[in-house]
Amino acid sequence: KHIQKTEENFVHYEKLKRQKEDLLRLDFLWKGCTPKIICEKDNEFDYYFDMEYLEGYETLDNVKGFEKFTALDNLFIGMKDKIYSMKREVNGVEWLNNHFKNKIYSKFDAYSENPVLKKLIYSDNVFINGKKYYGLDKILSKIDKRIVKPNHIRPIHGDFTFENIMWNGNKIKLIDMDGSDSFDAAELDLGKMCQSVISRFNEWKDIEDIFTTADWKTNSFECNDDYFEIKKDNVYEIVMNRWSYILNDDKQTIETKGIFYMCMYFIRFVPFRMKQSEGHGIFALIMAIVWLSKIIGEKND
Repeated sequence: KHIQKTEENFVHYEKLKRQKEDLLRLDFLWKGCTPKIICEKDNEFDYYFDMEYLEGYETLDNVKGFEKFTALDNLFIGMKDKIYSMKREVNGVEWLNNHFKNKIYSKFDAYSENPVLKKLIYSDNVFINGKKYYGLDKILSKIDKRIVKPNHIRPIHGDFTFENIMWNGNKIKLIDMDGSDSFDAAELDLGKMCQSVISRFNEWKDIEDIFTTADWKTNSFECNDDYFEIKKDNVYEIVMNRWSYILNDDKQTIETKGIFYMCMYFIRFVPFRMKQSEGHGIFALIMAIVWLSKIIGEKND
């Protein structure tokens, strides 16, 4: 992985440098869980590092059948015993307030430059597939932070989707960590995993026409609602059970936390989805609205 050092690229240089450090950090905690760093170069012009090619590995979203359950068992045993076991108690509501301030509301300010995103955030009502929902800002004001707050901070992955977990039939390898703090809430990793398990992001990320119809003026959207319901299959049950064990919460709380932190990522990755299309950026906020509404339990037909 390589980047030229320019004024415009400096933030990306810092991110790439951090990814290398995270590979080493997690490998130190769980020996062999990341690809080996072969070499690194950092000078005034550019930065790069080379890492081991994972021959014979495939991403967890491509692993099928009983083999997937074996991989998940290996993954969660390693993460619980080696990574998440280092933890410190934290004031969860205070942590969440800071997360809102630094990671969510700062995004709202930037998104407001787009008139459609601004409406989805600040309108009193949004109409999705004929149902009326609150705007995103109002929904967040109704979230009971005591239910979704973390109780501890610890080392985490930061982008813990099935696409960033590799399996060769015997060993787990973690790739593409994404800029978490040295210690952070493991609920963030739960949210990212729910992006794969609950929202099934891998199925809709490349759909060309994500909306059937969209009327920006009336805040009315028609879209495929297959991704607004949980598919409670065996993978879902295993993931919820393992996270319940890791976070020491009951399964209902784990599902609620998973949906909440999944939606926090939906809000944060709007610029990334905009690179696919404006519709995908808008759909990310639509997903956040629909799923967060399930938590507050309020929706008017």
